[in-house]
Amino acid sequence: MSNIASELEKAAALLSRQQFKQAIDCLERALTSEPQNAQAWYYKGCAFSKLEDYQQAISCFTESAKYAGERACLPLYNMGNAYQSLNKFDEAMESFRAALKVDNTMADAWINLGRLLDDRGDHEEALACYELALQFQPDDEVAWCNRGNTLRSLRRFEEALSSYDRALELAARDSDTTYLALAGVAGCLPHLGREDEALELINELLKSGDAPPLLVDKAIILASKKQFPEALDVIDYVIQLGTETAEVYNNRGEILAKLERNDDAVAAFDKAIATDSTFHPAWFGKARVCFNAGKKKEAADAIARYFELSKTDDDLQEAAVALKKMLESQH
Repeated sequence: MSNIASELEKAAALLSRQQFKQAIDCLERALTSEPQNAQAWYYKGCAFSKLEDYQQAISCFTESAKYAGERACLPLYNMGNAYQSLNKFDEAMESFRAALKVDNTMADAWINLGRLLDDRGDHEEALACYELALQFQPDDEVAWCNRGNTLRSLRRFEEALSSYDRALELAARDSDTTYLALAGVAGCLPHLGREDEALELINELLKSGDAPPLLVDKAIILASKKQFPEALDVIDYVIQLGTETAEVYNNRGEILAKLERNDDAVAAFDKAIATDSTFHPAWFGKARVCFNAGKKKEAADAIARYFELSKTDDDLQEAAVALKKMLESQH
């Protein structure tokens, strides 16, 4: 066995025993002998990733990809994961796309790219990624679950349920994927007139621990059932847990509006706007509550801002247009 092969074998054994610093020392010796060895750079990148030194890992994966030729997809894929860990999502997507240029059958790269596109709101493009992943790994439960999430975001709830059901067939009973798929099911059911089933499922899932997204869904269902005080308690608990997003404060504003606590509702919408000034549902909610409270100037300003930010396929468009017309008719 050559010296470089011996060092790589030692490094692999050290990595398997989670002795990452020792593995790096071993790999540095190997790279002194053969500085263009793609496998040594790859192992070194993996070791740095395990040590959560992602910048060093990225440097190593870059070197590995440079010398790996037709096998460059793996270091490029791991580079994308390292960029994700640094919250550098544009660079992560670029890395996943680079990996797919080398090997477009790499399902995991399609899945990770799809998830980042989903997070950015590019749901149609994300859906295409999951479809491609499933061409190459048709029994991948994560791809099916993520596909369900995308379809749910696109409001294609029946199709989303089918994807979640497939994920549940494939996933282990107590796995993270099973939990996430069941949470997705719970998010779809109210849109199909099955609020009671959704509430029962959410309460069952919450036995595993507080989960703000599930609690938000629970608050929305309670509000749809006109149980507004209970819904407000749940959304306030979400905020108490530290989840202070524009969506949460917008939901709080909607519940307070139903309780006819107009000043508190406006304050909640303002909090949502302060958290994310581009969150257009909060501008609409504020406009509606201000209009109902006779504050026409504030309502007009808010609805104008809503139209600056919203898209024509927004679910609120019809109500927003009607509100704008009412405001204009009263000038």
